[in-house]
Amino acid sequence: MKKIKNGIFLFFFIICLCSNSFSQIFPDAVGEAKNAFWLATGFKQDILKTNVPLLTSSTSIGIGRKSNPDNFNLFQKHQSFILKESLSVRLKPKWKMSLGLGYYKTRRYHDEAPFELLETPVQHEFRLSVTPTFQWTKNRFSMAANLSQEFRKYFAPKAGSINDDIQFRTRFRLLFSVNLDKEKVHKLVATSEQLFSISKDKNPEQWTDFNYRESRFCFYYSLSPKNWHVTFDLGYMYNLIEGEKRLGVHYLAFDVVVKNLFKAKQLQTKDNS
Repeated sequence: MKKIKNGIFLFFFIICLCSNSFSQIFPDAVGEAKNAFWLATGFKQDILKTNVPLLTSSTSIGIGRKSNPDNFNLFQKHQSFILKESLSVRLKPKWKMSLGLGYYKTRRYHDEAPFELLETPVQHEFRLSVTPTFQWTKNRFSMAANLSQEFRKYFAPKAGSINDDIQFRTRFRLLFSVNLDKEKVHKLVATSEQLFSISKDKNPEQWTDFNYRESRFCFYYSLSPKNWHVTFDLGYMYNLIEGEKRLGVHYLAFDVVVKNLFKAKQLQTKDNS
């Protein structure tokens, strides 16, 4: 009963609680599986603005579930809990820079049937990221490109129980969106992201090669009801993972983003006349 109450509390907390005009909270990878489910929520608040936002805070929470590699039950088992915060600064009309910090708690499973939890089942990760973004908008169409640099540090309750120690990762993402109506209530969003990384292993202690690791392709429908401070996103992601064998994972994703519940501080623009 206590677990059920905690689950209900978490669900409503998520619904009542992320980054630019592309408001989706894209899924975090769950590793080896057939299918996966991603549920997330976010709170986005402009802090400083003139005629456009200059400083924006984005907070998001997400949970991931997945199937075993031999079935299609995307709700079968819990995989991850994620908490992220980022600050975004607009440098020029089409350029901005974001600094992000994230905490990731993931479960670790055996690679072979029956795919039970490992002896050390939990892994903790802290992630720091820096992301410059270029965005272009024309009428109902919008395009953005960003190049994110990440530093990832892994921890486990038992020392020496995980092989990866730290990782540096580069993420290149292209995002495209089109508003389906003049009021910008309905929107379609598509993304393509490629990830490259280099890791320091513990056993043996050495660095891997910097190389391409995976691709993520997303397609979302976004609903922003008029006069609401909320956006609802329903999407699909295909995660193509490279390794000893190529693996593809299908994701169903849903998120809710709450925007600007408080008034941003208005800065005066300089009058050059």
